[in-house]
Amino acid sequence: MLFFKAHKEVVDYVDLVNCQLLESGARGMSRIQRDWLSYCITGVIVTGSICWAKIDRASFSSRSARALSFIFCCAKIPWDMLFRVSMLALIRLYNIQSGTLVIDDTERKRSKQTKTIHGVHKMKDKKTNGYIMGQELVIAVLVNKTISMPVGFSFYIPDPTLQAWQDQDRCLREQGVDKSNRPVKPKRDKNFPTKQKLGLILIRRFRFWTKSKIKIDSILADAAYMSKYWLNTCRKVFPQAQVISQIKSNQIVQSGNRPEVSAKDFFANARSKTLMVPIRGGKPKNVTMASARLFVRSLGRRMLIVALKYEGEDQYRYLAATDLTWRSMDIVKQYSLRWLIEVFNQDWKAYCGWGRHACQQGVDGARRGVCLSVLVDHCLLSHPEQLRLGHAAQPLWTVGSLHRKLQIQSLFASIETILDSDNPKKKLQTLAENLDELIELRPSGKHMAGREIGPPEPSPALQRKYKNTG
Repeated sequence: MLFFKAHKEVVDYVDLVNCQLLESGARGMSRIQRDWLSYCITGVIVTGSICWAKIDRASFSSRSARALSFIFCCAKIPWDMLFRVSMLALIRLYNIQSGTLVIDDTERKRSKQTKTIHGVHKMKDKKTNGYIMGQELVIAVLVNKTISMPVGFSFYIPDPTLQAWQDQDRCLREQGVDKSNRPVKPKRDKNFPTKQKLGLILIRRFRFWTKSKIKIDSILADAAYMSKYWLNTCRKVFPQAQVISQIKSNQIVQSGNRPEVSAKDFFANARSKTLMVPIRGGKPKNVTMASARLFVRSLGRRMLIVALKYEGEDQYRYLAATDLTWRSMDIVKQYSLRWLIEVFNQDWKAYCGWGRHACQQGVDGARRGVCLSVLVDHCLLSHPEQLRLGHAAQPLWTVGSLHRKLQIQSLFASIETILDSDNPKKKLQTLAENLDELIELRPSGKHMAGREIGPPEPSPALQRKYKNTG
């Protein structure tokens, strides 16, 4: 795909964000900054990547990669403020008054040799059970009855001192060294907060940014975030919100004065029922479930525990909710919304540049790159077609289909620009002449042409040695 100028819808979105910026009392963007941001968002949509070289080639050097990179690195654009006012602009456009906050983390694989990209660290590869190098983000998504939109993100970096101690302690345990002879666990550095604390920071920040005008019905997170500290803090920030997460099967629970048992053992003897439950308001699925209001020892409180498994599953998962007044069916329906953050992660990586994010160096470069990527997602949500469907309470278009439509529109707009020029034939000829310079063809390592490894033939010495071996 190619383009010569920014999409009209992108320009309108950037103007909207700039107006919101001025209304908040902050200094607005200059005309050059607005033009550059519109051009970059269009470039990311057309190329699917935050890579200045790709945007340069797609625009036939309408703006050079060097110029785009210079403004990105040096211009005084208030990136964090842009993200904040963009979120508030979407809340106003869709008239969002309530919703569900979903917290999760996602990773971006990087080269094992990189040294200059912010936040790159060793982490477990879920696909292979091995290890990869990459960046990790904790993100917050607001799920409303109309849209799902990102409302916060933060880089996660593990404490290097604590990580080194864990590696050393594991080696010593494997060697059979007693705990008394192993190094004492160091305190966590405050400069390297856990994913749990980062999630809580995003929740507090969202409440501060929206001035508590958005009613949060529930806060959802997976089992990795579940703890007494997480539950208590969420309830302090949003006292009326239902906090739902998961507990492990071996966590100790107690019903009344009965003996303490694990959650798995308790629900092994509990009466279960199979129901048709509509998931995320869509098609109903067969769900086997059992529930009880139990005291969870590790959390120090009584919670509504729902054991459920979908059709085709053998093992129960155990949902835990803080508000005991909800029905178990409502807990299952509400927690199913957590899957939407996985969909957002896939769309964000595939179409908004994060999955094919170029190597922006340093702390500022990494954060600006993510901000630009999230602004692309906000821009697609502000598209007139999406707004029309949202206001009519109709399903919005998928990011992929809208993305392809904008790419085709960009192609036709480029053709129209060529035809409207004073000499379209000459313009087209100039583009054709520069095609080889702009589109770089690189040698392939898949074929053997141009390389030599020698003829495959037997060694004379080995022939004599194994002459009579058959």
